[in-house]
Amino acid sequence: MQGKVYLKELKEQLLIHPMFDDEFIKMISSLSFFEIDKAQIFAQLYYPHILRTRLYQASALGITPD
Repeated sequence: MQGKVYLKELKEQLLIHPMFDDEFIKMISSLSFFEIDKAQIFAQLYYPHILRTRLYQASALGITPD
């Protein structure tokens, strides 16, 4: 499969994914600009979440049989 075909199919699959029907995702995607203070608050809350998620995933992979 060529790269362009793969990316087109991937984009089509992403567009129909249920996650994109979420109200928060719709709100974020419809914004034309971000207020810097709200973006900073979001980043400060999001970073620890992602940090812990990555550690959890690494631990789960470490105990999963091959």
